Amino acid sequence: MTGVSRLLHTEGVPNDNQYFAITLWTNGVPEEVTRYPNPDGSALSVNAVALNDDGIIAGQLLITDQENNEQHTSWVLWMKVKGQWRQKELFEGNYDVRMRLNHNLQIVGDSILIQNGHKVDLYDRIASGFTNLTAYDINEKGYIVGQADTPNGPNRAVFLLPVDIAVDANKDGIIKFAGNFNDPELVEHNIDQTSEDAPYRFWLNDDDDTEVQLDDEGELVGPKEADEIPPQHLDHSLHKIVSKRNLEDFSRLWIFIGALHDGIVQGDIQIGLRWRNVTPGTHPAINIYPSEDSEGSDNYLRDEGAALRQIEDDVFNNAVRDKFDPNRQTVDTSGVFVLQKEYWKGIDSKNPKKCLLFEGVSEGKGELQLVFFDRNGAEIGSGGSLWLELKNIKKMYVRAKGTPVEGVKPPWEPENPVPTSFSDDSNGFLFERAPEESNHVAIYVHGIHAPFYSGNNAYQANITTAETVFKRLWWAGYKGRFAFYKWPALNPAGFFLNGTGFEFNQSEYRAWKYGRGLVRFANAVPANYKRHIFAHSQGNAVVASAFQQYGLKASSWIITQGAIPISCFDSDLRHYVYDYNTPDLSSELGYRGYLNRDITARVTNFFNAQDTVTGFIWDVNHSLFKPTIELLGLTRIEYWYFSDPSAVVLRKYAGNILLSEREVNDVHESMAMAVKSRSRAIGQGVDVGGQVDTPVDLHATFDFGDEHGSQWESPIQESVFRYYQRLLEELE
Repeated sequence: MTGVSRLLHTEGVPNDNQYFAITLWTNGVPEEVTRYPNPDGSALSVNAVALNDDGIIAGQLLITDQENNEQHTSWVLWMKVKGQWRQKELFEGNYDVRMRLNHNLQIVGDSILIQNGHKVDLYDRIASGFTNLTAYDINEKGYIVGQADTPNGPNRAVFLLPVDIAVDANKDGIIKFAGNFNDPELVEHNIDQTSEDAPYRFWLNDDDDTEVQLDDEGELVGPKEADEIPPQHLDHSLHKIVSKRNLEDFSRLWIFIGALHDGIVQGDIQIGLRWRNVTPGTHPAINIYPSEDSEGSDNYLRDEGAALRQIEDDVFNNAVRDKFDPNRQTVDTSGVFVLQKEYWKGIDSKNPKKCLLFEGVSEGKGELQLVFFDRNGAEIGSGGSLWLELKNIKKMYVRAKGTPVEGVKPPWEPENPVPTSFSDDSNGFLFERAPEESNHVAIYVHGIHAPFYSGNNAYQANITTAETVFKRLWWAGYKGRFAFYKWPALNPAGFFLNGTGFEFNQSEYRAWKYGRGLVRFANAVPANYKRHIFAHSQGNAVVASAFQQYGLKASSWIITQGAIPISCFDSDLRHYVYDYNTPDLSSELGYRGYLNRDITARVTNFFNAQDTVTGFIWDVNHSLFKPTIELLGLTRIEYWYFSDPSAVVLRKYAGNILLSEREVNDVHESMAMAVKSRSRAIGQGVDVGGQVDTPVDLHATFDFGDEHGSQWESPIQESVFRYYQRLLEELE
């Protein structure tokens, strides 16, 4: 037996030292919890009024503001932590009020409910016409009994049933809310809660990854499962989930209706969604879809079978329609959106929750609230709510362009290259930091442009890839800042686009030079943030020069499908597979040992021996297109090298006439334009040591095959999701 009491201790105590004590009685044995007033006079009195089965006490504390000569009452909890009683102040309230609390630390008193650390005015959860509400008790299921003056008369008993609406606000993969409060398997998980200051932020589904492919006869084959650049439409405008790839633009939304299931299924109670407390000037809107999984898991992102069930069944792939306007499929600020009766099939006492998916339609911030109506459409109450903030994804991460934006001049130009830096690339979408952002930043550096992409399409392709990386890291649970560094890469199919020749080598030259801009961009991050660099393909030349020559400081460098030589990282001659007569050591303007500084960052190499780009194509370029020969009108540019003594020279010819010759002394120019690599690319490196700390085999671990960009070109489900989970380990 346990109980709690408040006693005024006066016997044998001088008037100035009399005090109130809170005492917990367990099987007749008293234990003092706390006593008041404080010696400094800041707290005058204390009152204990409720005790739950875990020995946690709720009560009130009368506090004096001596400076302003004012008093107020604070509702408090007392709980024992590691053998010591601790006090936690909650919110201001009335003194000497009846309070009750349950195992889940839901507290009621007056017309107030405290749950999930938030103070809820119960008048906001019931229909208008109720006054003088007093909550008397709350049970372990969150059911509240009390008294109120109602439209049917004064002093009526009232019974308030819990309802809730929630998302995975803390991104731990679990939604914990009123519907599963007491689940013992979730005891280690925090409750998912949102607020005006900490809303659930999600991006708009305004890209285009829902295009379909047709066969030669014009028959539908299926979705392309690729981003369309430029986009032909905004995906949310379809009100339909078309592709597996499209599902990464959907988030989970759960509704718990408690003991109301029978009335809802029978049509006596109708449920709607309503926006309130909307930020002025904004118009948040979402489309909602039934989840194919009655348990509401996130398997639609992880499992291909679950994804196919979601997109192939018309029940699940079509946006929910409003009961009173079947043409309306968007929950917007124009009015309450009432769900049709058939959407509640399967709801019962054993499964009192409805699992949905939603996509963002328009930007804005507000509180999405459940609203309840009777059979005739009269509002009878409102329930749980959550705060959402929908954004253009470009406001959720940072972008920068290396400068000069148009690229440094080719190395054969007489002028020295302009030192690179960076400029902001917000492009009208300023970055807005998330309230929960951790002090980590992941900077993504892209590789050479995709073949046949040039100009704005190449830029848009880079942005789309960056946003795919951002989304997939977000789904893996990354909570730090994401940033993208755009450098002016060239195109491996440049000859077909502009007649300038294959541009691997010129692009590599630019990559080495734009390391300086990367360092300046990284240094613009708050000083207390841990920097992580994630680079793909030729983008690793940018990062290598940033570390080696421009002083980059970072916690980790993640190489994925890297397109610079193994010998830059590991000087061991066992990696030499070609016997080219070419400059060797970095001190001789070759590749070997280029990274000879003490790189304090942890270096992880995601390699793939099946990759044709870092394998066959990269090897062929070094074999056949180095030293570089370029035709500029009637002028022929040729690079030569000599091994005894080691030297690299640049010559210009008009026909067979030598116009000029100079010795190359820039290691970036030498490596990019002249030197053949005797080792293979780091993206093929199975057993690289030296500067590399950890190897990860993309083919063996994630079945990437011979693709060079499966982590963003393929849908997120299955192995791609696991790739980002593994990548997340390097960002912590």
